[in-house]
Formats: sequence, C-alpha cells, structure tokens
Amino acid sequence: MSKSLLQRVFWTISLRVKVLIPVLFTVITLFGLGQFFSTMQSIEMKTLQQIERLKSIGIRLTHSYPLTNAGVNVDAIRLGLDLIPELTHIAIYSTDGQLRVLLKGATIDVSKDSWQKMTQADSWQTDTELIVTVVIPEQEGEAVLVMKSVKTDITLFIQKSLYHSILFLGAFLVVWMVFYLTFNRLVLNPISQLSIVMQQVTNRHQRDHLNRKSGRDEMELLFNSFTHMLERSDAKEDHVIYALRKLNAEKDFANKVLDTIRFATLVVDSTGVIVHHNKAAEELFSEHTGELLDTDIKAMTHGDLTIEAIFESLTLPRNVTFNMDKVLNIHSTKLPEVNRYLVCIENITEIEQSTERHRVASSVFENNAEAMMIVDCNNLISMVNSAMATLIGLDKKKCIGKTPQQVFASQQFNQLSTSIELSLNRYGFWQGEISQIAGDGRTVPLLVKASQIARSRNSDKVDYFYMFSDLSSVKEMERLSYLAHHDALTGLANRTKLYLMMENALSDPNCIRAGFAILYIDLDGFKLVNDKYGHDAGDFVLQQVASRMLAQVRIHDCVARLAGDEFVIMLRHISQQDVEGFAQRLTEDLSQPMIFCGQSMFVGASIGINYSTDSNTDLGQLLKQADSAMYRVKRVKKEQA
Repeated sequence: MSKSLLQRVFWTISLRVKVLIPVLFTVITLFGLGQFFSTMQSIEMKTLQQIERLKSIGIRLTHSYPLTNAGVNVDAIRLGLDLIPELTHIAIYSTDGQLRVLLKGATIDVSKDSWQKMTQADSWQTDTELIVTVVIPEQEGEAVLVMKSVKTDITLFIQKSLYHSILFLGAFLVVWMVFYLTFNRLVLNPISQLSIVMQQVTNRHQRDHLNRKSGRDEMELLFNSFTHMLERSDAKEDHVIYALRKLNAEKDFANKVLDTIRFATLVVDSTGVIVHHNKAAEELFSEHTGELLDTDIKAMTHGDLTIEAIFESLTLPRNVTFNMDKVLNIHSTKLPEVNRYLVCIENITEIEQSTERHRVASSVFENNAEAMMIVDCNNLISMVNSAMATLIGLDKKKCIGKTPQQVFASQQFNQLSTSIELSLNRYGFWQGEISQIAGDGRTVPLLVKASQIARSRNSDKVDYFYMFSDLSSVKEMERLSYLAHHDALTGLANRTKLYLMMENALSDPNCIRAGFAILYIDLDGFKLVNDKYGHDAGDFVLQQVASRMLAQVRIHDCVARLAGDEFVIMLRHISQQDVEGFAQRLTEDLSQPMIFCGQSMFVGASIGINYSTDSNTDLGQLLKQADSAMYRVKRVKKEQA
C-alpha cells in the first residue's frame, strides 16, 4: 500500500521537481560526503604530522643529549622542551618499563599491557592524546624515550570545514540558480508548456499561446514540431468546426423550411417507417398519442395511408380519406441517395368542404326565386342570377361588367345610389323599396337589401350583395289588409280595427287601472256643408277633421271613423280630468274654419265621453254609453239654441 502511495505521489510530482530536486540532492550529498572525508583525511594527516614532529623532536633530543653512564643533562633538555608546549609528558624508561628520568610532566604508572602497546609501535593514540616512543641507544644497553602530547584539537578543522562548506554552498547556489534558470528556460519551460498544452489540447479556447523557438536544439525542434502539429490540428479542427457549423446551419435551415411549410411533411423509409417529420405533421396527426418517429405510417393512420399509396403518388398526387372525416392530398418524391421518400400531405378537407359549400351557394344563388346581384368594389356587376336577369329583362352575360345604373330602368334606384353607397360604407347594410320597370313593361315594387361581403380575411376590398324581392303580392296583401282596417277616405281606423284595439286595451290590466276613455264624436253642421258645397267639399272637411284629430292624440291612442260624420277616439293611460281637457281642446280645434276652393267652411262637434277603470266592462256597452252621452250633448245644444 505504501509502495502504491509512493507511486501515486511520484506520478503527481512535476517534471521540474523530478529533474532538479534529485540533481540538487545528489550534488549536496556528494559534496557533504566529500567534505566529510576530506575533513577526516585532514585530521588524520594532521595527526600523522604531529606524530612525525614528535618523533623528530625525540630523535633530535637523543642526538643532542646522548645518554651516558654519567647521566643526561636534564636541565638542558627541560629548557628545550619548554619551547614545545603541546608536550604534556616526557620521560626516559628502561626497556622493561621502569622510569629512569622524568623530564616533563607528572609521573604516570605504566602497566605491563600499556608498556607492551607503546613498545610494539612507535606511536599510539587515544581520543585526546598521542604517545610516541623513541629508542635511545646507549653504551650499556637501550632506553626508551616516551613523549605524550595533547592531540591536535579537531574543532578548528571542523569550523574551517564548515566555513569552506558555507562558501562552497553559497557559490554552488549561485551557480545552481544560473543553471536552474538556464535549464528551466531551455528545457523545463518548453516541456511545461507542452504538458499544459497537452492537457488543454481538447479545449483550444483555454490553451496558452505557443510561440515558435528560434533555436535548433532537440528541445526547441521538438517544441516547434509540436507547435506546428497543434497549428495543423487547430486548422483541421477549425475546418471541421466550420463544416459542422455549416452542416448544422443547413440542417437547421432545412428543418425551419420544413417547419414553415404549411403541409405536413414526412420522410419515410422503404417500409413506411417515419424517420423525420415537421410540426405540421404533428398537428395533422394530433390524434396519434405516441411519438411519430419510428412509427409505421400505416399503423398510425389505421390503414388509411399505406406505403403503396405513397408509391402511387410519386407520379400523380392522389387524395385519400383519413379517419373518415379528413381528405388528404398526397404527393411523394423519392430520395435515391438515402433510399427514402419525402411525402407532402396537404389537408384539403376545408378546401373540399369550401368547394362543396361554394357549389351549394352557387346553386342557391342561381336557383333562388329572389333576384340577386353582386357588385364589386369598382361598382361593376360581377354576378347575377336568372331571376335578376328576368327582372331587368337582360341576358346575364350582358349584365356582367356594367354598373347597376346602366341596367336599371328605374330612375329611383339611380337617385338612391349615393345614399346606398354611403350607408354601405358606413354601416355595411342598406334596405329600402324602389319601383322597377320589368321586362314585360309593368312596374314592380321591389324590396332591396344590400350588404357588404368581404372578399377574403386578409383583403380590405369588399363586394356588395343586392337582393331584390318582388313586393307586388305583398303590396296587394297590405292594401287589402289596410282597406279591411282603415277608412278609405280619411285613412283613419275603421270599426273593425277600433274593436281590435279596444279589445287589446281591455285585456291589459295596467291600461284599465291607468284610465281608459271612449269619445264618441258627431260633427255639427256637416250635412249643411255637404249640401251647400257638394260632396267634394264634404270629403275635404272629413279629411281635415281626421287630420286635426290625429294631431291631438298620442301614438298609442286610436282615432276611428265609424260612418258618415261619426268618429270615435280611444284614449289610454289618462285621467278623467285630462279627458275633459282633451275634449275641450278638440272642440275648439274642430271649430276653426276650413278653406276649400276659397270658401270658409265651419263645423262643430258633439262629444260624448265614457271614462272607465273597470276591466269587466263590455266593449259594446262602452260604445253605447259614449253614444248616449254624445246624444245628450246634442240635445243640450239644441235646447240652448
């Protein structure tokens, strides 16, 4: 596990650390080892030099002051030894280790083992001392000169070595920094840039810019080659991106074109499976709850649309019925490059229905008993039906392209043209009556209805539709109805209409509660006018009386002429006091002179009033009571006369 961890740590370390740190560690380690061995060697050499120096001192002593039977000149030797301060002990021993002469220092006990070690080698050392022995020949035998000296202090050597090491390390660090910067610039930076770029090679937008190197060494050649490779790779990527963008743009354009086509468009394979479609197809087949892609068109349309029908529509478009209520027009094109078929499906249900409605409307227009005409926005006739052609006595083809004023013999229509046009433009409708001379020469009363019809939803232009209804029979019925309910001379209501209006009033409880009055009027002096001035004057007087009565009543009241010079006025929603005031005003109005052919004629009026608020009153009884009241008024007038 630790080995695996070390491997992971090693692979996460950068190349700069992998290269420079081991080199730095190796150099420092080698320098430390070399400095250590050099210091140890210097110490050892210094010790050897000290030993040799002691030996040379001993030899000089033995040569300068030879031992004799008479002894050694101790004072002379000591005087010379004082000049050598590092000597701590010097003595002459016999060969068996017995002290003979102590020249310097304190007496030391020399054991047998120690003496053997000192005599076996001419030098011997401990951690702090050096012992050198020199054999002194003498006349009677040999003696041994033993010198003990303080070992040279190695601290100075170590300090000196450390000082040199520090100087070396300082110089080494300076050289190392120069080397590092040079190596970093020439080797590591290019490799680092290559590493970074290799990591960013999949995302060129985050990639650092690489500048070509001017050198010719291997690293710079490698760097330049890699830069060239990236440039070519980027160029290829740019080309691929451009091609993909262009392809996507073309694909998006094609999809948008397909989506903007109002026809349902499908791409199917040779087995009838849908591989592509536009939005119009989704709307057309909205009843299909699943996804259209990868769906068999035959299964989706419940067998109404098959691959065989698609094959047949390659040459000529054909219609199929879908779901029993939709009529589809299919046109197919083969795509040989991909062995697929482009199928354009137009829902012509509305077109078929519109065509059928147009056929029915044309049939209704042509076969209608009413005369019909369509005038365009330029006031030119664009269509007429057979009834219209018969009415104006012209062939239909001769009417087309002419103005209505050119085909109508009636000046009344031509005079109303401006009013009709103004009403159509302002309200979109006009209705009125005109008289037209028909093809057989008779004058026909016509009810004209004109209206605007829009050409299309998106057009501001409109046409005008005219329908002419023959009112001859209607007018005759109206005339007969009028004669059945009105007096022919005065235009007032006759007895029949009076009874109808009285029945309606009596059946209305609100009318009875508000007050209901019957005024029975007989003209005074009418017979004299009729006998003196003739029947024309009498008729004129009756018409003037009728006109004055109508001027006094309200719109919901009724004025009727029963016979001769007898009139009845029915007043509704009126109080008894107002009835009396009305009768007074009417009497005064009728007493005013009437001028006929320069002659002033006068008549009076006897008015009988029957006022009631009882809904149970009989109609005949009301008139009878009013008639009785009128005769009482006449009798009073005669008595007063």
